[in-house]
Amino acid sequence: MVERGIYDLSTWVAGLWFLPPTVEVPVCFKELGFDQIPAGAEDVQKRYWSLAKQRHPDAGGSVEDFKVLKEATEAALKYLQSGEKINTRPE
Repeated sequence: MVERGIYDLSTWVAGLWFLPPTVEVPVCFKELGFDQIPAGAEDVQKRYWSLAKQRHPDAGGSVEDFKVLKEATEAALKYLQSGEKINTRPE
């Protein structure tokens, strides 16, 4: 826009102050491999089933990893239903 002469650079930079704040992704979604909050519970369930196939103790995973996966999934679903800020464990 500056090259076209539509806006002065200072006008453009001043508008940057009005950008929305960044949203912190809760730990439960990070443990499920999301880099942003998913659109709905269906996305969480799909991710859970794909990770459960890898982390289940019968498939060569560990009991602790599977337990963390289950807790993260439950917390993520609860977050999406209630909209509360939830951490399954501190970082």
